[in-house]
Amino acid sequence: MTEDVPSWARYPLSLSPEICNPYACDLAHYSRILEQNSKRLFMEDGERRIKVIEVGIRELIISSFEGLDNYLTTSRYSGLRLILIPQRFSWDRLMISDRALRRLAHHFGIFPEFLDVVTAFGERIVSDSDSVGGFRSHSGGQAFECAYLAKTVEEHGRDDDEDPWSIRQMGIYSQREANKEATTFIIINPLQTFLQRLKDAQAGTGEPPAWRDIHRLALSSSTTPWRQYTSYLETQMTQLKTRAHLSSVSDKEPTGSLPTIRIEFEDTQDVKVLEDKLYRLRHVLNMNLQVCREVGVLFTQYRQSCDPGIMPATCPSDPATFGFIAEIEIQLERILTLKQRTEAVSDLMQKIIAFRALAALKTSSSMSTEIARLAQSDNKIMVDLATKSRDDAQILKTITILTMIYLPAAFVSVSNVSGILHDPSDIQDQQFLSMGYLDIRYGQHTISLHFAGEMWIFGILTVILLGVTIGSWLWLERRRRQRRDLLLHARTTDVEQYSVGLRSED
Repeated sequence: MTEDVPSWARYPLSLSPEICNPYACDLAHYSRILEQNSKRLFMEDGERRIKVIEVGIRELIISSFEGLDNYLTTSRYSGLRLILIPQRFSWDRLMISDRALRRLAHHFGIFPEFLDVVTAFGERIVSDSDSVGGFRSHSGGQAFECAYLAKTVEEHGRDDDEDPWSIRQMGIYSQREANKEATTFIIINPLQTFLQRLKDAQAGTGEPPAWRDIHRLALSSSTTPWRQYTSYLETQMTQLKTRAHLSSVSDKEPTGSLPTIRIEFEDTQDVKVLEDKLYRLRHVLNMNLQVCREVGVLFTQYRQSCDPGIMPATCPSDPATFGFIAEIEIQLERILTLKQRTEAVSDLMQKIIAFRALAALKTSSSMSTEIARLAQSDNKIMVDLATKSRDDAQILKTITILTMIYLPAAFVSVSNVSGILHDPSDIQDQQFLSMGYLDIRYGQHTISLHFAGEMWIFGILTVILLGVTIGSWLWLERRRRQRRDLLLHARTTDVEQYSVGLRSED
């Protein structure tokens, strides 16, 4: 069955040893990478849309595998050719099928490192896709190949995002043979700025671009926007720095009419987000810087291959790539300065928050001390109240005892008094408490008190009734304590039995 499979379907395993040295390149590894990422990278067969530009000759859209296969089989074009493989939107699959890519790569004998660039596109399933980049090249005989990612930034135009900028990337593959005019570019996800500038440049010069111009245009499109984005980040950092410098350290309410700016924890989060963007930006620009330098080396190597008499030391560098390198280095220096300033702002904000936390801790400690003082004062008041309550209880106890002593005597001695003395001048005898033990006698001008001889009966009755009263109280109090002890013992027994039952169930 394997005999029916065309050789292009086995790409990159179909590459000959002349194109790819098996000792230097693991073709099986790249074949597995392509198989594993196929669904993430490529559209179905019916959703292809590849644009081919034969510079100065024609442009055509290929929307089927058969159309691509027919073009590759019949085309004899030997000039500058651009093959554009777009995406519908960022982090979507490429508008080419797996079969079409294998057919295209096999036809041109593309070195397998090209797949490192291809796999940086497609549906985003990991968070580190922006960190992929770098320059890859291959020289076989008189042919020069290179592939790289050109990363840039664009305003995305979405209103629901705090950062109006997004990182974009464009994959560039170039193949050129020395002493020949045939050059093929495969451009993955061509940016709109790149296509528009290519169109404007051709209209402005009136001449078709050279292969070096395509590299220069790709590097320029990925270099120019970084200056504006760095300025945007600098504005963000300046706003955070202003908040930190004008922030009020104290939590007191302002006394003037101007509003008070206070640093919150969210501000430190914003600083850290900005710092992360700067680290990410530095990484991306360093990759772009490497690409620019490698493209400059590629230009130099090609000149030497065309004119072997040129010495490396005397071969002039390309002014455009030199300018791109200088621009990127300037932006890297700005980013380094921004990172250092951001770290200073972050340190200041953290110190402000720490100072406020210390002040809050002191305030909390003072409040705790005041609360403890108030609690101590309340305890003293409660002690005083308890002392007074105890004194009151002692007084009530004394009154109760006296009442207990005199109540039986009063019971013995009290009797209703009949008659009322209206006129003290009337000489008559009144019995004190109507029991006859004490007599109050009124004379014409005197009042006298007389004790009866039966006074001892009053004393005996008083002692007897006092004993009956106290004995009854002691008997009732004993009964009450016995009932309380029995109830407490019954409850304790029930709890012990319940605990034993639980342990037996366990």
